[in-house]
Amino acid sequence: MRRVRGVTAIGLIVAAVVVLAGCGGSSTADTTRAFASAVNLRPGDLVGWFGGSVAEHVEHVAPYGPRVERCAGVTTPRRMAGVASGSLTRAKSAPRAAGSGTPQASARESPAAHAPLETLRSDVFVLPSEAAAGRELAVLSSARLRRCIEREMKAARSVGESESRTGEPGKPTSEPSYKHVEVVLLPTFGPQSFGLRASAENSPFGATGLPTREYEDSLGFVSGRALVVLSTLSVNHPIADATERRLLALLYSRAKAHRL
Repeated sequence: MRRVRGVTAIGLIVAAVVVLAGCGGSSTADTTRAFASAVNLRPGDLVGWFGGSVAEHVEHVAPYGPRVERCAGVTTPRRMAGVASGSLTRAKSAPRAAGSGTPQASARESPAAHAPLETLRSDVFVLPSEAAAGRELAVLSSARLRRCIEREMKAARSVGESESRTGEPGKPTSEPSYKHVEVVLLPTFGPQSFGLRASAENSPFGATGLPTREYEDSLGFVSGRALVVLSTLSVNHPIADATERRLLALLYSRAKAHRL
């Protein structure tokens, strides 16, 4: 049996939050924060979902991690300020056994199989010009970037240790975090938009856990010199297309109503 100590989440569609103090002037930070607060997702945007507080910090990061973007051909740093919303999260109830009022249970099933996770958030990035925003959109829409995301996911490793039959720790082990990786295009929202889905089979609970399939969608658009991205993560099934489209329409209407 394998005990997984750490599993790398897909998490490649939007880079992890990194706050860099002292980057950019206070005027730029204030402008970015005000625009992002007006546009980003917030509590109440989805009934039955929880969280979603607007982030207060301005993050000077790109939509993707630096390693993925270098792989995609971005060779020079870009001036970009971004603010993430808080995450909106919902956990579905477990499937119920036929003829009973209790959820199905199995020692071989992972918790994810009992309560599939759905979470989403938005990110607003402000670039120096509309031309710069267009160049960023071109990177996000490129086939090269999709290949880079797929490569990173296939390279991710889960580190753990084997166990003997007596339950004693065994030798350290390492195995791929994801199998059957796919990165595909999704229908775009409009002429200045993009859509990607990264999915993979993940078995975070070792040999005794049933594999689950994770889906991470990234959809966004350019409005002036702003890039707005909706990121969703779900287990076993993608988040409903109608939900994503409704949130994109909401973000788009807010961005158009509060132009920079």
